[in-house]
Formats: sequence, structure tokens, C-alpha cells
Amino acid sequence: MTKYFIPCLYIYKGRAVTGFGHKNVFASGNLSELSMFYSDHGADRLLVFDFSSGDAEHDRSIACIKDICKSSQVPVYAAGNVRRVEDIKKLLYAGCSAAVLNAGKPGNIEMLEEVSKRFGRNKIAVCVSSMDEYLPAKDLIEEYASMILLLDNIDEEMHRETALPIILHTNHGNPREVLDLLGKDSVDCISGSCVSGTDMDLNWLKTEAAREGIPVNILTSKISWDEMKTNEQGLIPCIVQDYKNDQVLMMAWMNRESFQKTLETGRMTYYSRSRQSLWVKGETSGHF
Repeated sequence: MTKYFIPCLYIYKGRAVTGFGHKNVFASGNLSELSMFYSDHGADRLLVFDFSSGDAEHDRSIACIKDICKSSQVPVYAAGNVRRVEDIKKLLYAGCSAAVLNAGKPGNIEMLEEVSKRFGRNKIAVCVSSMDEYLPAKDLIEEYASMILLLDNIDEEMHRETALPIILHTNHGNPREVLDLLGKDSVDCISGSCVSGTDMDLNWLKTEAAREGIPVNILTSKISWDEMKTNEQGLIPCIVQDYKNDQVLMMAWMNRESFQKTLETGRMTYYSRSRQSLWVKGETSGHF
């Protein structure tokens, strides 16, 4: 199974904040900008937590989540303030790939079977903070959820009990510790502030993970550079198409180094014949 890096966005009153129980604005605070940033910088999924309290604030958060889903190029999971079946419907209709129920709320567990049958098991995840939350609802969770989001480092205990993929949300860990966690059999995805900092290079982490034999989502080419036919300058033309509709967007040149950089970083990197140097699409405009 491919293991994923899943940055988090924590929503409070329409802005991104630094974490659970926090009111400090994170980075720019702009949720759409941050979702685009993560999409452009190696995120495999996004996890959104809604910290709203009342209905009006909750509706505002749903509107924010809809904007996040529009701007994100990766699937979005959403958690927080789910009280009714209607809340699950709103999250999924906003564009989320999955909605997360809270095992610590009896009402959430009571609706698990209904929302799973109504919207599809693959659309439902369950958030667990302790084994005491999980074990009484184990049979329901295993049958009607598609993944488990852990809010505490109990992955090894959970791994012994569940057959579901485990997303570990943790706020601690330098890059080395993150790789060690992701390398464990008990962790399928890593999330939390440890992979959400705007200074965290997820593409570098993915490259390092792949080198250590961890199955991660990285770019690969079906054709090696040595199999390609270059011109007398050692270059090949690169035709860029929109992945959604196959529209041809541009043509540029690549050499061996730019080809390798593209695979390593996930950003289209070309070779400028006039400047005789590499250039990255979007480095100036911001449109990677």
C-alpha cells in the first residue's frame, strides 16, 4: 500500500489557525492559498479540521471547505463539528473525498452505519483518540468505515486490532522522526503539524522515503532518459498537457538534469537554451 503525507488545515472563524484549541493565525491564514500551496509542494491528501461551534459558524466553515476543495489538486478529508447526517452530506457535497466521524461522540458512532450505507463506506473515516473509544465500537468501525484517523500515538495497539488503514496525526517529529514513523507497519499515512509547516519539504521527504524502501507516491517515468532520443545539444522537446482534458498547454526543452529534477521535486523543470540554465515553471508566476 502506498503511504501518504497529509498536511492539515485547522479552520477557526474562516481562517487557518495553528492547531487544536489555538486561535493564532497560521501562515497567511488564507485557506485557499494554503490548500494550493500544499497541492504544489508534495501533499498527497489534505486533512481539514473544522473548529466551529454554532450553526452559523459551521455553515461558514462548510463554505471555506468548499473553496479548499476547489483550489486543491489532491483529495480532501474533513473532520470536526459533525453532529448530524446532514453534516456528512454537506461535507461530501462541498467536494470532500471523505468525512470523518468522531468515535468519542456517541451520536457519531450511532450514525456510522447509516452514513456508510447512504454515501458509501469509502467516503467515511473514523477519528479515534484512545483504545477506550475504539474497542466498544470496533465491529461497527471495521464494517462501516474505510480508514481510522488516530489523534494519539497508539498506532501499534491499533494495528493489532484493526484491518483498516491508519492515518497517524502527530504534532511532534523532525524529518528523521517522520520517516521513522512512516516506515512502521502500523502507520499507513502521516498527518498533523509535523508535515504541515510551510518550510517542510514534502518532496524531499518522499525522495528519502523511497530510498529507504517506503512505498510513497512519487513521480516515475515509464521511459528512462537513456531511452529517449536527444538532439545534438542533448535536449528533448517536452509537450505539456492538462491532466484533466489533455489540452496542450506549452512546449519547452529538457536536458537530463531538468528531467531528473522534475521527477524528484514534482515541479516541471526545463532547460533554457538562451540562458543555458534550468528554470522551474511557476517560480515567477506562482502557477506551478
